[in-house]
Amino acid sequence: MSLQSLYSGNSGNATANGHHINVNGTAAPPPRPPQRNQRRRRRFGEEPQNNEDASQLQFGPAQSSLDFAAAEHLTITEAALILSPRKMAVNQADTSGNDVLRKTIEFCDQFGLSSAHEQVVTTREIINNTVQKLDKFEVAKFLDLQPDDVDQVKTLIPSMGRLTEEDLVNLVTLSVGLRQELLVDETDEMDLQ
Repeated sequence: MSLQSLYSGNSGNATANGHHINVNGTAAPPPRPPQRNQRRRRRFGEEPQNNEDASQLQFGPAQSSLDFAAAEHLTITEAALILSPRKMAVNQADTSGNDVLRKTIEFCDQFGLSSAHEQVVTTREIINNTVQKLDKFEVAKFLDLQPDDVDQVKTLIPSMGRLTEEDLVNLVTLSVGLRQELLVDETDEMDLQ
């Protein structure tokens, strides 16, 4: 399956003469629009369920939440590192088919800490050892956002409000230390140039 089909929402089903065909070549019924199920629930007096609550680390229906919890959550810096080999290929190739990939790479370059991959990995390990109650998603978002104080942590990552004040202060101290380390590294690089 290509990246383009992943980003466009095409899950591998094709349409031939108005009939939907599965990846394995068999005929399939057309997919139902999601609003049809919502109308049916309302008609029978059932309220549609909204299982999303970031403060409780619930990100949708049960099955997708399990998939989400099992996934490895990357920081923007880690995503930039993974996408870096594709960067030259996207620049050289016809960009019409790779528009989403190109925009993703640009975003990662703009907001990622390109020279700080080792610091991010080290800080991730320190965070996991310091506060073992954190979800992988929380660690990745914390490293991306690098909050300055406890209130920012609670506001930007609501699920971390369950941590003790001491744990949050330790995390903020790590965040500030990482940012200072990165500033020193950037200054050293500028001096070398």
